[in-house]
Amino acid sequence: QDNFDWFMVAEKLVPIFTHEIDLNWDKQPHLVYWVRNAMGGAAFLPFVADEIYMHPEGRIGGIGTLEQMFEGVGDEVVRQKQRSLRLGMAQGLAIEGGYDYRLITAMARRSYVLSYDIYGNLYERGVENPNELALTDDGEGKNADTMRQLVTGEGNDVLTIKPEMGLKLGVSKGTAGDLDELLEHLGILRNHNMIKGRSTQIVENWGKNVSRAERKIPRLWRDYAEVPMGGNPDEQRRGISRRISILEDMQDLFRRYGEAFNPFGGGVPAVNNFDLMIEELKIQLMLIED
Repeated sequence: QDNFDWFMVAEKLVPIFTHEIDLNWDKQPHLVYWVRNAMGGAAFLPFVADEIYMHPEGRIGGIGTLEQMFEGVGDEVVRQKQRSLRLGMAQGLAIEGGYDYRLITAMARRSYVLSYDIYGNLYERGVENPNELALTDDGEGKNADTMRQLVTGEGNDVLTIKPEMGLKLGVSKGTAGDLDELLEHLGILRNHNMIKGRSTQIVENWGKNVSRAERKIPRLWRDYAEVPMGGNPDEQRRGISRRISILEDMQDLFRRYGEAFNPFGGGVPAVNNFDLMIEELKIQLMLIED
């Protein structure tokens, strides 16, 4: 999905690759991503890899909605803080993986202008020299992408990394159309052994957890609506605290499993409204007088 907020889902998966894999191997494995379609929340995951290779049709992107998040909801200062928080966390992921954080910014922010030269150097401005090329423009006026470009990822309002560009920017180590070609890039002989680990168990557990979350989220939202909010100051505090707790539980489930199903409906709000709802409840809590 073309939504930056799915970073919060991707963030929950990162420990599987950065910590859990290590725990299951005596010798730390070399983590390689072979990317065909890393769009939306999946766009963040390759940046935790030691090496990235791309399929000839590969794409990394689809997260260019950061500046539209929380639009029309709450105070602008709060909205900007939430956007900055999410962008900073995503940039940190890239930095930890050894990649340039500015690529994440260009993928996420439509107003961000980025160019590069033939040596792979990045510049936070438009093209100024003959040996430079534009990665993104400001997306305004005549620079705005068409609807077709937005859908196909062919535009440059936000960055979509493709194989040739990935090589030039040092993101991708090479392009491989099939597994044999990938193994050749990695210097692995054709008589290799494919070792099956815990992938099947991980997928099965994930499916069970998704089903539980799909049932639990509407139930939690009903519980939220039924929390008593009147009474004396102590009762009001208990009611508000209970609502905050329910929203945090829902938020956690959304971020872990929401990408696998459609959690919206039955009056359940979008996940990117939860932070603002929680902040508003905390303000109400502080304003209660004995």
